[in-house]
Amino acid sequence: MSLKTVVIGTLGLGILVTALAILLSFTTGESQTPELIPTIVKLYQNRDNSVEKAKDITKIDEIVTDIDNPEITEAWLSMLDCLKETCVPDDYFNFIMIVINEKGHEIKYSNLLTNILITQRYWGTENIVEFSKALTAANQDIDALHNKAASSKWNEVVECNGVCPEKNDLFFQTIGLLTT
Repeated sequence: MSLKTVVIGTLGLGILVTALAILLSFTTGESQTPELIPTIVKLYQNRDNSVEKAKDITKIDEIVTDIDNPEITEAWLSMLDCLKETCVPDDYFNFIMIVINEKGHEIKYSNLLTNILITQRYWGTENIVEFSKALTAANQDIDALHNKAASSKWNEVVECNGVCPEKNDLFFQTIGLLTT
């Protein structure tokens, strides 16, 4: 074996080890993004419980800080403004949608969650085509999951037909089932 072959082999091995080290540095830091949506759902559900609400706000703030995404940070700051008074359900839904738009590749069932949010947004509005496409896709995706709890909750959403008083709670419960 010549010295040239040994040097080239050593350099190649060094490059490979460096590339692996860089790749591992990106993959070993586990993303907290998947925890964000269920915590937003909990924040909505705990909106009348000061202690639990404070815990949820603290956890969301930590996750948003770790994610370090300008759009998610801006959406969180907007949520904090409405949390000083009272947020409406759409504020929570909008925040969830921004998280999915920015980090969907890290979120299980992101396409399904998007369709659920579009269904929620357009139920009973003039956006019949967008609503119909989203509802059809959500129904198909939930059926394909073979998850009895999620299917049952989604059936309650559909039976509510966008008009029952608990419609937002049902949407949040469905999202919570799919993200925990």
